[in-house]
Amino acid sequence: MAATLPTLILHNIFEYVLEDHHMGENYLRPCLLVNRHWCENSVPLCWRQPFNIWMSPIKLRTLIQMMDDEERNALASVPPVSKSSTLFAYPMYMKHLDICALIRAARYWAKQWWPLTDQVSAKRPPLLVVPQIVKSILRLFIRYSANVLTLTLDDYRCNDFVEEEILMLFDKDLRKLISTTRDVRVRFSTAKHKVLRHLSESCGHLERIDVKIAKESAETDLPTLTDLILSQQNLTHFVFRGRLLRDYRSGNDQNQMFVTKKLRESMKALLRHSKTIRSLEFYNIALVDVPTLSSFTNLEELKFQECAGFRDAFVNDLLKNDFKKLRNVEIRFCAGGNKLDAWVEHFKDRDHRAMLS
Repeated sequence: MAATLPTLILHNIFEYVLEDHHMGENYLRPCLLVNRHWCENSVPLCWRQPFNIWMSPIKLRTLIQMMDDEERNALASVPPVSKSSTLFAYPMYMKHLDICALIRAARYWAKQWWPLTDQVSAKRPPLLVVPQIVKSILRLFIRYSANVLTLTLDDYRCNDFVEEEILMLFDKDLRKLISTTRDVRVRFSTAKHKVLRHLSESCGHLERIDVKIAKESAETDLPTLTDLILSQQNLTHFVFRGRLLRDYRSGNDQNQMFVTKKLRESMKALLRHSKTIRSLEFYNIALVDVPTLSSFTNLEELKFQECAGFRDAFVNDLLKNDFKKLRNVEIRFCAGGNKLDAWVEHFKDRDHRAMLS
């Protein structure tokens, strides 16, 4: 009976398994072996995000096997992998590209086969072959017309990426891979201002921007973030993670004043999308730099965490708009006042989800 479940029900079950646990793909992989019907429905989900911290090296070998002779010969420093036929066109299922996870997988692959003598004689020998592997994989995705909807750049568990590794994604022959991207998540530190500039040139139809700006690089990153926001046509979700920027306003030296000015310009750029934005999230930021939220009439979700500056003036601006579409309000670890408490209670009275902690 289970083997003949309708496709839609089977797909929903697999989706639940995949999203309900951080190791969901490991639980889904046995479904590939049940029968062809289960295999056909689970393969697209297993390959939707081929590179993550768990399964990347295994999938990397499969992709290298799918390359044609010219592509595989170009990887002269990589151990030979025989070309083999596959049951599915795996690259075409890729929807979410984590470029940093791909680089980590390529590094792992190179380290497994690099001669021990070279590892001793060179400082970081695997990096010599990593760009070749990454570029070949990206070209393979292009050949199979992969449709990248989500692009992630996150140096989680690995903070030694070099600029050339990250920026190769924006090479002239590769950037078309991300032309269809709708969701971009930039949470790493290497050459971020260059990445944001390339994104504004390559991706003009982003619906969601999730970016982390650190205090150390804010001076160069914030202007390019402003350009990215202004270059979009239909932005609906914006997440700003201002690492250490909440306390950056203390002091009055020239650098701090410049960063404060550029932060306000980035936040002001959001007003261009005040009619389309449905979700705003702010983390570690001084709210005095946040634009007039009463202008965002179509907000459905609003989140603040570890933010400073919930003064009466800021709350009074919120009170100017009834936010009829707002359904979810979360305020965590922020110092507020009586007016803020009253505003949150107002949404609870409307049977909407509101949280203040």
